[in-house]
Amino acid sequence: MSGVPGSSGGSELITVVIAAAAGGVGALATWLTGRRKRSGKIDTTEAATLWRESNDMRQELRGELEAARTELAAERSKTRAMSAEVDDARGEAFRAKAEAEHLREEAAAARSEVQQLRTEMARLREETDQLRQQLGLAP
Repeated sequence: MSGVPGSSGGSELITVVIAAAAGGVGALATWLTGRRKRSGKIDTTEAATLWRESNDMRQELRGELEAARTELAAERSKTRAMSAEVDDARGEAFRAKAEAEHLREEAAAARSEVQQLRTEMARLREETDQLRQQLGLAP
């Protein structure tokens, strides 16, 4: 800078302004390029932390869901087995009830027959006694 107006001092100023503008444009271009590359990506921000935490929560919940499904399958299996046992017990109870009813009927028929036989025996004793008397035999 020589101090003379119109000398190279003005051109230096323009050069500095152009260099500053070019640096600003370069910085803007770098920022825009970086922004474009990071678009849709979450890496270093608080959002990335939240994203990781939500992924961790989803993984934990998936694990819990799988454990619950496994437990549910086991309980369903136990329930089916118990249901089969109950069905078997019902069948056995039905058969036992039917057998008991049949035995009651048989017992009633046997008691009736015993009563008939007692009546027949009493009649036969009486007839035997009458025959003995007719024959003169002592009772």
